[in-house]
Amino acid sequence: MCDELLLAIDTGGSKSDFLLLDPEKHYLSRSRGKGVGALNPGTLPVEQYLRDGMNELGAPTDRIKFVFCSLGGPNVDEVTSALKTLIPKAAILVKREADGDMILAAAAAYRAKAAVLCGTGSVAVGESGGVRSFSGGWGPYLGDGGSGGGIGYDALRLLLRAVDSGEGESVLPGIFPELPRRAETFAKRMSLKMAATRVSRAEMAAQLPRIAELAGHGDPNAVGLLNKAAAEVAFLAKTVTAETPEADADGVLALGGLFECGELFRELCRRELKKSRARYHFVFGALKIIDAAADFAVKIYNQQRVDIK
Repeated sequence: MCDELLLAIDTGGSKSDFLLLDPEKHYLSRSRGKGVGALNPGTLPVEQYLRDGMNELGAPTDRIKFVFCSLGGPNVDEVTSALKTLIPKAAILVKREADGDMILAAAAAYRAKAAVLCGTGSVAVGESGGVRSFSGGWGPYLGDGGSGGGIGYDALRLLLRAVDSGEGESVLPGIFPELPRRAETFAKRMSLKMAATRVSRAEMAAQLPRIAELAGHGDPNAVGLLNKAAAEVAFLAKTVTAETPEADADGVLALGGLFECGELFRELCRRELKKSRARYHFVFGALKIIDAAADFAVKIYNQQRVDIK
């Protein structure tokens, strides 16, 4: 094992991916843990979640010289502090994935100057003429359109409306299995209400595979949820791209777990994008966000070594 090791982390509201590598970009080990992205510091055991995920890597922390963490949340100081405690000898860089630095560096390799990230949350960033533009990223309360969390939230509202109409047992079968599908009395309604309000953003996003499965079998409610999300994804792409695209910048890099839920959703996204940006196309399946984080970690670390010399 190389004496100098780097650690790349991609984390958000649902999960954390860890990738141990060396400065020549040889991948050594991977692991996965719980997400540490949070709207408010102190709401998650950030240090414990990071420790649990890193323990699976099997590397002594004293060999890790640099840590780059792409964070899908505003609690940068909290995550930085936790990493400094866990790996005290390493240089630590925690950056918001939404700032665009890592995303656009990844997009450039695919002749794209814009990217859309859709996981638990969603955000888009683009660059044209040296000007960077942003869209989305408003969080779960103000706008999670085109994200797993947003789809799950819409599905939960749909389920509760179905309970009101007496169709709860037939609408979107299999989602939120812990919630009752009937509430005949006031007491049962209040119990359902309390249970529904306790559903976390990560738990909402976790419904996506089942919704995609239902959509694949033609369930109209599931198809409707994916159609709405695809329109939101296309909107994000539209707002960070130019109306008259440059010849070498007609790709939009699509990153995040939402685009891994099946070809149906990707095709819906393609159709929606053509309505407003006919010359653009989504670049699906090019790489995962953790791999983009690893590329960025190597770039920053090697640049720092050059600067020091």
